Amino acid sequence: MTLQELIDSGKRTISTDVAADIIGINPVTLRNSIQMGTCPFGFEASAPRTARRFYVVSVLKLVNWLTGSHYMDLDECQGR
Repeated sequence: MTLQELIDSGKRTISTDVAADIIGINPVTLRNSIQMGTCPFGFEASAPRTARRFYVVSVLKLVNWLTGSHYMDLDECQGR
């Protein structure tokens, strides 16, 4: 998936696997960065009523980080 395809998809969040593929790094490296708090576009979440933790990437924050932009929402990225 390219960055433009991601923007056009309209998704608000994506998995670490998809984000790592776009950035060109190992998904484990990205998850470790999120877990350590050094990733500016990812966050750790937990499933309701369980102890299961998972990692999510904000598409808007990823786009802003990759492009050096300051978009306020994804519609702005798409020129709407």
